[in-house]
Amino acid sequence: MTMLNNGPVADWWNRITSSYGEQRSSTIHDGVDFSCNEGEPIYATHNGRVRVSEFQESGFGNVIVIENAELETTYAHNSELLFSVG
Repeated sequence: MTMLNNGPVADWWNRITSSYGEQRSSTIHDGVDFSCNEGEPIYATHNGRVRVSEFQESGFGNVIVIENAELETTYAHNSELLFSVG
């Protein structure tokens, strides 16, 4: 897999706050977390359909899940929800 650094946020590697596989208490983190400033736009990593767009009290807060036939990505801790399911 090739990672490009010429997208909307060229310094994405400097924004990683939790890496894939990182140990978190008794579980392994199965994602990559990126930081951003409040109000900063978030860009989807792939085309797909919004499967979830809701507030979750589990700690994710405002969360959007985008899926396609190959993968699913979760965007959590959003300041607002701008997309609806479908």
